[in-house]
Parts: sequence; C-alpha cells; structure tokens
Amino acid sequence: SLLDLCWSEKAAISLLATSTLGLIVESTSNHDAIFDSQHDAVAKFLQMTTSKDEQIQEVTLKTLAVLSTGGPHHKHKLLQADFSSGRCLERAFNSCPANSQILCNAACVIANLATSETDQMAMHELMSAVSRKLPGSEGHTELMCHLTRALANFAQFKPNVFHLLDAIPTVMRHVLSSGPAPARDQALRFLLHLLAHAPEQVSALIAVNDAQTFLTSLGETRSLMENIGHSLAQSAPAVMKP
Repeated sequence: SLLDLCWSEKAAISLLATSTLGLIVESTSNHDAIFDSQHDAVAKFLQMTTSKDEQIQEVTLKTLAVLSTGGPHHKHKLLQADFSSGRCLERAFNSCPANSQILCNAACVIANLATSETDQMAMHELMSAVSRKLPGSEGHTELMCHLTRALANFAQFKPNVFHLLDAIPTVMRHVLSSGPAPARDQALRFLLHLLAHAPEQVSALIAVNDAQTFLTSLGETRSLMENIGHSLAQSAPAVMKP
C-alpha cells in the first residue's frame, strides 16, 4: 500500500509516498477514512515524525498539521494516537533539526490541537515546551506566529491560566514589543484570554512588563476597539432619557 511505501528503505520512494499522502490529506473529505483506517495511518504518520530524514519529518508534520484542522473528535483521536505512539509529536518539537520548517510544522500542529477543550490535561508538556521555544523564535516569523497562536489557544481555557502566567513577560518582551504583526495579534489574544480569566493577577503582570506597549497595541487594533465600543454602548449608551 501507499502507506507501506512510506517506510521504504529507498529515501526517494519514501519521500514520494509521504508527499502523495500529504496531497490526499489536503482534501478534508478524506480525513474520516484516514482517522478510521485499519492500518493505523495516523499512528504511522506520527512515527514518521521521528525519522532521521528531515525531509520526511517536514512533510509528515505538514500532513499532521492539515489533519489537526478538523473537529474535536479528530483532534482527540490524533492526540490519543500520539500518546500511544510514545509522544512522537513532543519528541519532534523538542528536537534541534537543521531544517527549521520541521519546528514550524510541529508548532502548527500543537497550536491547532490546543483548541481541543477535552484534551488540555494531556497537553501540559506541549504547552510548557511552547513557552520554552518562544524566545528562540525571534527572526523567524512563521515559527513565532505558530508558537504565540498555540499559547493564545491554550489561554482560552481557565485551568491553564496558572501555568501560563510565567509566559506573560516572554510574550510581551519578544512578541508584543518587537514581533511581526500577525504574531502581535496572537499575543493580544493570549493576554486578553488570560485577563478575562484572572484580571487582577494578569493586569499586575502586564503593569510591570511594559503596560504602555500593551495599551498601544490595543489602541492600534481598530476592529477590537470598535467591538469594545459597541459592547460598552449596551451598558453605557450615548443617548438617554432623563
């Protein structure tokens, strides 16, 4: 089968088979069949992320990134398969590859999986790894965006707040102050989610980590300010009867 060819001893055949599977995965209509495969396709994809061939790693992680865009059921299955396979995703993410796209693709997978509410406990190690990787992503726009997006997604869930407080200074220093625009927007998402869950603790940390940058970023995000204005208008109308 095509899946078996991915494990060919001939690198060219293995890469071609892996790339072909990646093209098949691009169509979401194929996702159910892949997740329900009797050949444990997802588990085999995960195992390939630890390949010594960095091209195979890159392509496989890109395939997993596409698979991780599905609904909660697919995300849960992917995480279960990763756990059963020996946490291949974490191993790939914590590696130091010469090919930086490997880390980008791994970070993309993690960021997508971080939206799965039912699997937050299982992702604590990944969440910590994302925080550790963030300072080293300066100068690499795509990686920084995925890492910050992952933190913002983790921050949606209140049980994660305590574990994410230490990341606030890092996000403000490395992303909000000088990061590229897409990453700064994700940094705002991260901080606003945390503010909603723990306003006193988070505002105190923002205050000692360049609150001016945070407020300036808020003010420059016109759509956000307009939404806040519309929301406040409900409880603080501009026109009232006496």
